[in-house]
Amino acid sequence: MARYIIVKKMVTDKLHADGEPHYVHVIMNDSQGEVEEFENEDEVNKMVEILNANTDSGHSYFVRKIVN
Repeated sequence: MARYIIVKKMVTDKLHADGEPHYVHVIMNDSQGEVEEFENEDEVNKMVEILNANTDSGHSYFVRKIVN
């Protein structure tokens, strides 16, 4: 069965030499500090939709499939 994680894409205040923004990618954890994993693709996509709709910092969220 496939598993999925949520990744938060954050823009930093640094720029690359070509002037493009620098991004930091952060894997979302649960309340215990463990990587939050989802088994249901629809569930994780809905969560990402909610997170993206409610962000006020300019960060974005996306899904990554875990490949073993």
